[in-house]
Amino acid sequence: MFAQFLYSLILKTQNRFLQILLLKLRVVILKFCNPIIKITYNGFTLRMPFSHTIFLNQKKFPNYDMQLAQIIKYIQTSKQGGGYKLLM
Repeated sequence: MFAQFLYSLILKTQNRFLQILLLKLRVVILKFCNPIIKITYNGFTLRMPFSHTIFLNQKKFPNYDMQLAQIIKYIQTSKQGGGYKLLM
């Protein structure tokens, strides 16, 4: 429960000093446990280990893992890549 609160606080804070302090506290907690937390960020909700950094990366790098769909769309619509299909 505390780990989830801490992760949420790290995502919400705009104070750089507080964020660094909270991230250091996270590292200390991870030496003892890695609980499953449920976090919502930018419209996405995940149950994940406290050690997972996906949302921390998205806070620091807003376009992190968000460009793939645009790259695929560009390739599919370009003249040279027009014959390619996305396989899933």
